Amino acid sequence: MTPRPWNVFQLANDPVSYGEDAGRYIITASEGDKEVCGVIYDEADAMLVAAAPELLEACKDIRALLDQEGGFDCICGNSQRCSICCLEAAIAKAEGR
Repeated sequence: MTPRPWNVFQLANDPVSYGEDAGRYIITASEGDKEVCGVIYDEADAMLVAAAPELLEACKDIRALLDQEGGFDCICGNSQRCSICCLEAAIAKAEGR
């Protein structure tokens, strides 16, 4: 995975330099020297993408804690409606499974 932290960077509102992407957002890693993904049009979406590594880590920590407390059992029969199923599905999606 790309090194953390991921940060939201707003491109200058300068159409000469950035064309139609002026004022849009990108996600950068570390000290801003590495672009994680291309242009994102909505600030809220950019914030969510930038938080992705921390969110994945938190989900894995919660799953590990549940395992330590006696299990990670689904309470809905895998209909993916319970929080446990949603947690596992989110981890799987983030890991490309």
